[in-house]
Amino acid sequence: MSKTLNEAIKILDTLREHSQLTLTQIAGVTNMNKSSVYRLLTALIDNELVDKDKNTKMYRLGLGLLRYAPTLLNSKNLVRIARPFLAKLVSETNESAQLCTITHRNTIITIDAQNSRGYINLSANIGTEDPLHCTAVGKAYLAYLSDNQRDMIIDEIELKRFTKNTITTKKDLIAELNVIHGQGYAIDNEEIIEGIRCFASPILDESGNPIAVIGITGPANRILESETEKYVNAVKNIASQLSSKLCGD
Repeated sequence: MSKTLNEAIKILDTLREHSQLTLTQIAGVTNMNKSSVYRLLTALIDNELVDKDKNTKMYRLGLGLLRYAPTLLNSKNLVRIARPFLAKLVSETNESAQLCTITHRNTIITIDAQNSRGYINLSANIGTEDPLHCTAVGKAYLAYLSDNQRDMIIDEIELKRFTKNTITTKKDLIAELNVIHGQGYAIDNEEIIEGIRCFASPILDESGNPIAVIGITGPANRILESETEKYVNAVKNIASQLSSKLCGD
């Protein structure tokens, strides 16, 4: 490995471990001279792999790293591995289940789905991108990003209203994401489509970072709020099982 590439990777690893640092701090942690660190940071910023806060002058990992997520997921054969877990989720809830991940366009995309015998055909949504702020799968993913990554994405997306239940302010969205992170699941309570309710939980890597989300979708008149515990337990348990399976492979 070339010296330059090795040093760039060292900087990325340092920012992963320390969230955000100044130029001087990065140079100190990596034991590199400031001019070399600055030169590498400039190249990383140009490629959106690192972001610099204009106010604090601190550096942090950039959203450009997310563009490599689909390749990583393919290498792990996520869809193949997750398929029996989707089937199990459908069996336990009698609702359609979906597997989703984030895109570099700051949307959430369905990469696989299995249908129940109900009315919701999620297979038709494979490849469809949806907003992050008003979907259970999107909120479940956002809630498990670092605060910096989460805030950067929220600042870039439009908090568009789709129904009367849609969250449309950053303050309210962050408050909900904090609750989601604490409880381990997200709910879309008719927030993007009236009459549709969804539950979702993140699939996490060894470090607790989200790599995908699994969830169920069904009509609100069948997925009753009074039965939330049943659906939540199924989604959380299967997401946890899939996370363990992926981390063990």
